[in-house]
Amino acid sequence: MSHLRRVVGPARRFLHRHRLLRLATAPLRPLPDFLIIGAMKSGTSALYASLSTHPKMVPTRRKELHFFDSRPDRAFGEYRVEFPTVVERLWKTGSLGTRTGEATPAYMYFPWVPELVRRHLPDVALVAVLRDPVARAFSHYHHSVRKGHETLSFEEALEAEDDRLAGPPDPAVPSSIDLHRRYSYFARGCYARQLERWNEHFPREQLLVVFHQDLVEDWEGTLRRIQDHVGLGGDPVPRIQTRPGGYPPMKPETEVELRRR
Repeated sequence: MSHLRRVVGPARRFLHRHRLLRLATAPLRPLPDFLIIGAMKSGTSALYASLSTHPKMVPTRRKELHFFDSRPDRAFGEYRVEFPTVVERLWKTGSLGTRTGEATPAYMYFPWVPELVRRHLPDVALVAVLRDPVARAFSHYHHSVRKGHETLSFEEALEAEDDRLAGPPDPAVPSSIDLHRRYSYFARGCYARQLERWNEHFPREQLLVVFHQDLVEDWEGTLRRIQDHVGLGGDPVPRIQTRPGGYPPMKPETEVELRRR
């Protein structure tokens, strides 16, 4: 045990100092140039991984930061530490003309996020990727199954969704956020109101909406639009394939009913 303490103690102190160092340098870290705000299970992981290979792009340490949708009362310095410093940008590209951004697909869904983003990042470029909401719901369900959060059948989960969510999410109640993150299979596909909230806080030209199917069928053309919008420009980056999860097809009668709704 004493040997373990000799190893763990210094390691914890180092990590603590490292975190304090990052917080101390927060004001030196430029704010993100763009946010990919959603939708969940619409190809945002592949999109962000691909954009991260652009020669002018310096990515965050992790794709999804969940700053604005989870514990939105945190100090903004805790968000800035996730982004590269000017030195890091210069080291990677040899130029200060780099871009950085993050992709948290929950941002589009949670209703308090647009106002918070507008308050802190009024000039940020926004990208929303929309997928067929029926296919998105089914993919979301299987994501929850793989994570161990879901034990009901898809049909049972759709039936139980309203009771599970018990009204709109509450930013002051973490359990409410978790429930909506896990079980909002149908609700997340109601894109119109979600986009309206963003357009209430940002000029329409600041939000680029693209479709998952366009990324599948016309990667280069769609990437060119996205890269121009977020300030990367240049030739479209190659597509980075993420590993999709396989699952059996949806029951035809379930798809018919879900599309009717």
